[in-house]
Amino acid sequence: MVRQTASVIVMEILGALVLVLMAASALLLLRLSSGPLDLNPFRDDVEHALTDAREGRVVSIGALQLEWSPESKRVQITAQDVSLLDDDGRPAAEAANSEIVLSASALLLGRVEVLRLNLRDGWIGLDHQGGNLWTLGGDPLPEIKPRALPTTPQGWMDYANTVLPEWLAALTETGETLTFESISFDGFELRVRSADLALLGTVQHTTGNLTRGEDGLSLNLSGSGLGEGLPGGIAIRMQTSERGTRMLAELGVADWPLGELLRRTGLGGEGSEGLKSTFEVSTGFTQKTGIETVSLKATSGPGRFKIGEVDHPVTDLQISGTYGRLDDQLVVSVTSGGSGVFKGSAELRLERALTGKGFRPFRLTSPAFTANLAPFLAAPMDFQGLDASGEADLKALAVRGA
Repeated sequence: MVRQTASVIVMEILGALVLVLMAASALLLLRLSSGPLDLNPFRDDVEHALTDAREGRVVSIGALQLEWSPESKRVQITAQDVSLLDDDGRPAAEAANSEIVLSASALLLGRVEVLRLNLRDGWIGLDHQGGNLWTLGGDPLPEIKPRALPTTPQGWMDYANTVLPEWLAALTETGETLTFESISFDGFELRVRSADLALLGTVQHTTGNLTRGEDGLSLNLSGSGLGEGLPGGIAIRMQTSERGTRMLAELGVADWPLGELLRRTGLGGEGSEGLKSTFEVSTGFTQKTGIETVSLKATSGPGRFKIGEVDHPVTDLQISGTYGRLDDQLVVSVTSGGSGVFKGSAELRLERALTGKGFRPFRLTSPAFTANLAPFLAAPMDFQGLDASGEADLKALAVRGA
């Protein structure tokens, strides 16, 4: 008779457990192939876990099921008719469907802990609570302090250096208290409401996602159909890193006139027409140094652009720019199939972009462009390999020492 060693016995036990798990999984998949498995006996536990994660604000679920997802090829818990209430017990968000991911380790200990919640097909309220206080889906947002919007580039830089630290602090605080790994909503209508829940406006096709990672939080919000006179769509992304000391903030806007953007930032644009644009603005910020970089990318369609007193027709226009606050340098690249007197591509580098006054050092380069100087010249002029430097006063449209 051969005596088995302890390691062989352990391996046999583990092998038997694996076979049992495989058989159980096969039976579960066979059962789910005929339809969802009702989990309503556990509905109260899931509701309580979600309510606790919202600091006591109630979450109710109409039905809870375990089902096989053909799209994701995995077994998942789904809920129907999910409702999120505010502190006063009033509906603040509703979803027809949702996906819920529970912690397996917590289940082994007899607890229900929700890791991820994905809400689909519903609405969420952005509700004014009075003063500068708002809630989203019944959950309080950081206080929005009243401030006048600036009208100059330096004013916008100072404004961002004041607002971004508040956003970074709010996200860092949220990350310290958030129990979810992620919470998201998709296919939603955002309803902006007064304190008595009167509807003020809506944003259609809204999506949002808040995800907690090892190094920080990521917040994404987007929507379209904002209304007449507003952009056709908007997207916001904020991501913290380095243990809450650094943040990247991005804003994307679609179907909005470029002249409106320039007017609101104090860069001119008065008298411009058309120029429906899609643009992205991103800002890098740290607790230690404040804003480090600001970047802009814009793509515009046809229209008319006014520089000074001269009106220029535009067929298309692509602009990308980066401003480094630490060295106060602005780099702008422009490409166009026809914008007034200009056709081609060029790059401008300007020193002391915000802190300087009057004439400042610049460098202008272009691989190729065409200048139409009619009526001073009979025909357009083509330039190759341009590299010019000197001093420029952009406000006065003057150059010297080039």
